[in-house]
Amino acid sequence: MSQFKHYVGIDPSKVASGLQHASIDESGTLVYHKPFTFTTVAKNASETHKHYKRDKFVNDYALAKFMTDELIARVPDGSLVIIEGYAMAGQGRIADLAEFGGILRYRLLTEKQCSIRLVAPTALKMFATGSGNAKKGDMVEAYLTYSKTFIEPNWRIPDVTIGSLEDIADAFHLTSIGYHSENNTERWQKFIIDNAKKASAKLTDTPLINSF
Repeated sequence: MSQFKHYVGIDPSKVASGLQHASIDESGTLVYHKPFTFTTVAKNASETHKHYKRDKFVNDYALAKFMTDELIARVPDGSLVIIEGYAMAGQGRIADLAEFGGILRYRLLTEKQCSIRLVAPTALKMFATGSGNAKKGDMVEAYLTYSKTFIEPNWRIPDVTIGSLEDIADAFHLTSIGYHSENNTERWQKFIIDNAKKASAKLTDTPLINSF
């Protein structure tokens, strides 16, 4: 049985981040709580996609401080935090993402005494959909299928475009990986067996980071 009572998946970015917290209740059942997400892009804002105006911050460091404040405030002390690793072959401002991710991880380790597990993007897609080449829409569809069963009753999946759920979906699947891998559930064992010969399965076997 895992040492952790709280599992938190985070899909971090200064443009848009998603966070999903799940905890073990007194009966030993895993309960997924209401997710949290935000964006700095006004056109992507919705009832669940909290919008922060980027121009209100004096620089990117002030923005990173504010956004990591928002994220870590929702992470219980001592949680297992599961974070999507960097897509090294991807396009975009990888340096900005790495800097923001580094600040977030440092604060989780030093301020919240969390343990961190990194999951490669390909492994995340494989676990959620069965395909390492899954598109964002596939990840959302998998989330909609699973979350109807698991999310607590007071959370209603909003009637919005798929795009506004992408960060929540990734965070949900990350949380699921954390729980299933730590507790070696049947779902996790099946995932490992089904993908034993694929590089993506090996990418899930990453050491816990619990100190700086």
